[in-house]
Amino acid sequence: MNDALKQKLADKNKKLIDMVIERAKRDFPEDIALIGLTGSFNTGDFHEKSDLDLIIVNNTERGWEIGSCFILDDVGYDIYCTPWETRLAQQAILENPGVSSLTDLQILYCAKPEYLDKFNALRQQALDMMAKSIGIECITRAKKHIDLAKQNYADVMLSNDEGTIRYGSSQLLYNLVNGIVNINT
Repeated sequence: MNDALKQKLADKNKKLIDMVIERAKRDFPEDIALIGLTGSFNTGDFHEKSDLDLIIVNNTERGWEIGSCFILDDVGYDIYCTPWETRLAQQAILENPGVSSLTDLQILYCAKPEYLDKFNALRQQALDMMAKSIGIECITRAKKHIDLAKQNYADVMLSNDEGTIRYGSSQLLYNLVNGIVNINT
């Protein structure tokens, strides 16, 4: 990818990020805690059709209202929220295998310093858990996903419905990958 295209993407992302942050400040000052960047634009592994992966941490139910989906320049964007308790807290204890979006998240906006402290504590908790040797905790977490994969396999083998087979196959792969991730984290 040439430098001009990289700059065009960077400019477009900056405009989108600035609009989301401005809206959070203006319309959701108590409802949105953090906005962070994850995904390919955070890692530098992006291409011209990459979307902007923002994680918006909401404090209240009202915070969900900032969410949006749209297409811009042939790229689909999802502006979505997550509460502290479900995604980030689960990632901190490695119950959600997408832990890299917690450990590698680039904070773009923080409404209050205590939110950054809370986020950093969750991040550190995840890093501390990942630093432990592979043991019974890893095996127990992995077993949950492997058991789900076994059920998915049974569902696939017992079905004659093409849609059920496709969905079950995707769930089977998803749970196997999550099991492997948990054995290695």
